[in-house]
Amino acid sequence: MRKNKVVSILYIPVFIFVITAILIFYSVLAGRSIPAAVDQAVSTATQTDTKTVTIGNAEIMAEVAQSDEKRALGLSGRQSLEKEEGMLFVFPNDREHGIWMKDMQFPIDIIWIDSAKQIIHIKKNVQPESYPETFRPGSPARYVLEIPAGTSEESGIAIGATAVWE
Repeated sequence: MRKNKVVSILYIPVFIFVITAILIFYSVLAGRSIPAAVDQAVSTATQTDTKTVTIGNAEIMAEVAQSDEKRALGLSGRQSLEKEEGMLFVFPNDREHGIWMKDMQFPIDIIWIDSAKQIIHIKKNVQPESYPETFRPGSPARYVLEIPAGTSEESGIAIGATAVWE
């Protein structure tokens, strides 16, 4: 019985050596060190893309949510947005994309924008307490812009206006 335990304990260092050798082999094939590969993966995962969205006289520095994960998370869990900040949801297709207030801490204005970057619908002052209600534009949109509640009114953002960003 004791002989089996000694043999199985000897396999642990061999297993660790084999895994380490495989990692080193693949990192050499990729032409970079393991720490560099890990740094690049972390940097890509945490990178935030922002765009300045201009609608009339309003300029909004919008964080861009293009991935399914970022669109699903949205502004959930954040405490607030500054007056000129927002989040621009970029969808891969035109649909009546629904927006809800799951885990939101503050009210927002929701602006739906079509593929020609024309505002097609605005839902103002949407409260966190409205969850689980889902808000939809009534016609297909490609983008959704979320901004602090009252910003669309204060800035004169209206249906039919054109949104501009690169």
